[in-house]
Amino acid sequence: MTSREEGVLRIKSARDSARLELSRVSSESIRAIFKSPVFDAAIAQVWLLSAEDPAAFFDDLASHWRGWKGEKSWASLEGQLSFRATCDSLGHIQLRVRLRDDFGRAEWTVEGTLELEAGQLEALARDAQPLRRSRRGTMTRAAEPQSR
Repeated sequence: MTSREEGVLRIKSARDSARLELSRVSSESIRAIFKSPVFDAAIAQVWLLSAEDPAAFFDDLASHWRGWKGEKSWASLEGQLSFRATCDSLGHIQLRVRLRDDFGRAEWTVEGTLELEAGQLEALARDAQPLRRSRRGTMTRAAEPQSR
C-alpha cells in the first residue's frame, strides 16, 4: 500500500506494520524514515547527487509487475539507502530496505523487508514521481491532473 502527500512517498508492507517514508529535502537529497515492528524509526538524509533517483527504480518494478528473475536493486550514491527487490510466482514482492547513517555521529545501519503485492506497483511508481530528478539535477514536482 502506498499513500502520497505533497513530496512524500509512504510505502507500507502488506504483511506487517513496517513502512518507509521518502520525502524531498532539496534538489540533491531526500529524507528516509524507516519504521518496523521491531524498532520505532530510523531517519537519514540520503544524498542522490549522481545516483539514479529512486523513482526510476519504482518505475522499473511497475513495468515488470508480472515478475522478473533474480534481484532488482538500487542504492544512493554513498549507500545511505538501498533497495533489493525479488518476487515470487504469486505476485509477492519482497523489498529489502537498508538505511544507514555515518555522517558526524555514531554509525548505524538498519535493514528490513517490506512485502508488496504486484497490484501495488503501478500506484507506487506513480506516487514516487515527486522524488524524480530533472535532467539538470533538480527534483521535479508531480504533474497535477488537468481539468477539462
